[in-house]
Amino acid sequence: MKKAAFTLVEMLISMTIMTIIIVMISPMMDLSFTGIVTYEVHNSLKQANQTAINYLGHELTESYRLFQRGAAADAYLARLDLADQPPPLAGADSRLPVIQASVAAMPGVPGAVGNCLLFATRRAPVSVAGGAVTLDTYRFNFYYIGQVSALPLGNRPHRNLYEWHSIDFVDYNMLSGIADPLIRTDALIELFNLGYRFAWDPIQDADEAFYNIDVIAGVPVFPLPEVDDATHRILKASGGEAIKIHTKGVISNFRHGIAHNTNNTDFILKHPVPLYATANGDFPSGFEAIIVGMSSKRLINIRMVAVAQGAFKGYKSNQQVLQATAKDSW
Repeated sequence: MKKAAFTLVEMLISMTIMTIIIVMISPMMDLSFTGIVTYEVHNSLKQANQTAINYLGHELTESYRLFQRGAAADAYLARLDLADQPPPLAGADSRLPVIQASVAAMPGVPGAVGNCLLFATRRAPVSVAGGAVTLDTYRFNFYYIGQVSALPLGNRPHRNLYEWHSIDFVDYNMLSGIADPLIRTDALIELFNLGYRFAWDPIQDADEAFYNIDVIAGVPVFPLPEVDDATHRILKASGGEAIKIHTKGVISNFRHGIAHNTNNTDFILKHPVPLYATANGDFPSGFEAIIVGMSSKRLINIRMVAVAQGAFKGYKSNQQVLQATAKDSW
């Protein structure tokens, strides 16, 4: 028995119908894929930006000394060992906030806004000499904008918010104030064995604040010798990009980082930058910090605008705002 088969005309008709259907549904498929990409980018950017600002807020709650714009802070900044991280934006494009003791309303004076933060936090105290002595310890924290690469993110080079955290320092005044020489000797030896190499005097300027903790032939050096100011660096313990998104293996690859100052031409975001400060060159970009209040309870207001650019139309941005209280009790 002869089997029935499609005729050429039937095949042509079927192909024509399929072509019409594909043409009709392809815009809907494009819209669906675009929606998935937009959703993914939005969620990733929001989560990364929120994680970064929450971590910064937690760090600020443990603060002991906040540094404001000026020569004293510049001397500390010059000692930070940033060798394996991008440097901060050059010159006036990177500024610490000016602490405003009181303001009628936030954000206060636009000129007092900063786009980086330097502060020392109090760490867990260390108990030495058989528990006879408990000493405070500190570390320095620096949040700033640095360049990731020369590739563009918007109309400027790709930049991100970076975090930098120092090694721990022992409180110099508490350590040198141990009256019993035997307990002091035991404490210095134990601190040295635990890896502590420096003590810090929180009330001093940088050139008089740092001391070596050293043991030679089993005998600790005391009085603690001052560091060599010409060579001393505040060493790094950890750091890197603060806003982190893993973009490999996801639906859309995209660059992300901190937003540049927006304009009304080629870089327009849902969240304009700046909001508090007055734009000047690359200052402040998408990280704005304000510090107000008395030293016993500073109020820190932070605004972060992260941005993403990829295989989608325009730019995606996310804004996070944080208010944290911090001690500045040194």
